[in-house]
Amino acid sequence: MVMIQSKWSNGNEIKDTGDIGQLVIDENSITFHIEGYGEPFARNFVGSDGGHYYKVYTYGEVSKDLTGVFYHVTKAFLYNGENYKDFIGENIVGITSFSFEIPELADWLKLHSVELLRDKDGSMIIYEKKLSPIIIKEANPKVYIKYEKKLPFLNGNDKIEMTLRNAPRIFIEYEDEVDDSVVRGDLYKIMRFFALLIGRISYADDIRLTLANSSLKMWFFINTDFSYNTTSTAYHLRNRTDAEKIFGNLQYYFEKWYFFSQNDNFSFLQDVFFRLNGKKSTNIEELFLNYCKFLEGYDLRVSEDEEKANVLKDKLNEVLKTTEIKTLMSPIFKEVGSSYKPKDIGKWISTGFLGRVGLQDRIRRLDEKYLQIIKNNSSDIINTDDSNEFYSKITNTRNYYSHFKPDNSGILSYGEMYRTLELLEALIISILFSEMGMSIEVIKGIMIADDKYWPLLYHHRKYDEMKI
Repeated sequence: MVMIQSKWSNGNEIKDTGDIGQLVIDENSITFHIEGYGEPFARNFVGSDGGHYYKVYTYGEVSKDLTGVFYHVTKAFLYNGENYKDFIGENIVGITSFSFEIPELADWLKLHSVELLRDKDGSMIIYEKKLSPIIIKEANPKVYIKYEKKLPFLNGNDKIEMTLRNAPRIFIEYEDEVDDSVVRGDLYKIMRFFALLIGRISYADDIRLTLANSSLKMWFFINTDFSYNTTSTAYHLRNRTDAEKIFGNLQYYFEKWYFFSQNDNFSFLQDVFFRLNGKKSTNIEELFLNYCKFLEGYDLRVSEDEEKANVLKDKLNEVLKTTEIKTLMSPIFKEVGSSYKPKDIGKWISTGFLGRVGLQDRIRRLDEKYLQIIKNNSSDIINTDDSNEFYSKITNTRNYYSHFKPDNSGILSYGEMYRTLELLEALIISILFSEMGMSIEVIKGIMIADDKYWPLLYHHRKYDEMKI
């Protein structure tokens, strides 16, 4: 945790005038407080703890009390030099590369980067092992993992104790200069990729930016929750995947994931899923509704039904706008007192085309494609082997909570909905793995061994593999 108590100037550079305030940076959480009245619409503040300059980007007040004003913070940076005055816009520009650490990555990789040896006279020696960088994306940007040592630092008494740290660090190098919005986007892509493989992830640590024409690094702090599954106990003792088993395909999986994450059609679905699994607590109904929305939205995108419906509407409108059709249809609308025009027919038909496949059918066909997790657990959840009834109950439950319907017949009970959440989540995880380029067999192998989901895949296990 970093805590800076200082005088803060409103704007882009330190002035003689300013208010006393406190900046607290705790992993990827930032709070900023100014004593006194503050300025409600202030955007930037600059302060110093002596030799270091900090700039804080805000967008209005969070709250106000007798001690002063708390501000919404988007990001902050530390820059060892007066060049901080160059950054006067909303973004940090001129970034050529950046690097950061993921606390969970070292345990997942399981590579020994330091070693303890005994020399000829019996003395113990700790030394750094030279490990080759691990390339996970070749170019534009280039992404790789490299072990970085920190020179021996003191643990209380340098006469009797020293420590050598050699930890994996992720480096991202750009062909052209970018701003920090690109950095943020790539942080999301990388954090989510390893979150899915590891099973849980906490924060992006020690983010350092390299700027064009500068020998100084900029330490970058983002007020964003990158965490995933940190409240779950399923992945504290064992990771979701074994790095050794997928190491040979790591670059292929990441390249596919990066391309998938660049697609704006799917970015919103990713944002919703990972937000729901962050640190913020979410009630069961919200989780259920959003998982259903994810599956429906994903199927709409991969089936391209929306694109087909738009093409259908455009082609119908070309016909419906002709004089002959208008002459034929207008009297009919007029006769029944409707203000609709013939062109509205195209919209009606395309909407009907889009609605021909409901949520029940979309979940069913995704489930059939990805391991039939819902189908094969229907008897365990609702005590029936009729999977269609289960799909129907899922749909009815979504409609009941989404549309505030008065009729609650045919919906899942609260307990059934809670247990169904794991099935929907497992299906979504399988889908995201497939977008990395994993085959169904690879996904099945991962899910069968998963500490959280293996009971749901019981129907896929061979007799001699079953956990009793």
